[in-house]
Amino acid sequence: MSGGHGFHGSWVEYGFFLLLLIGFLFSLGAPNAVLSYLILIVMGLAFGRLIYLKYHQLIFPYFAIAVGFLLGYIIGNRYQSWPTVIIVFGLSAYFGYLIHKKKLLKGGFGIEK
Repeated sequence: MSGGHGFHGSWVEYGFFLLLLIGFLFSLGAPNAVLSYLILIVMGLAFGRLIYLKYHQLIFPYFAIAVGFLLGYIIGNRYQSWPTVIIVFGLSAYFGYLIHKKKLLKGGFGIEK
């Protein structure tokens, strides 16, 4: 048997690289700027919901995974500058968090706080 941490000990690193690849592929797959912004906004809203659900836990791992997605998206990006990508993602994540915090939107795959 090998010593080592396995998946449980390093899930953040695996998540980081998986979302780095997903962000890169999403960015390359967007055929125009409108779809590129839409993908970025939807992923930001989803991240805002995740932060809302995990707010009273350790949230740094989720920020690290989101940075992986952002880096992948920026690497494959053809339509926006990198500061624009960060601002749009950050604002949509903030609004996603606020939407759930103020109970303006409920539900979502049976996962509730």
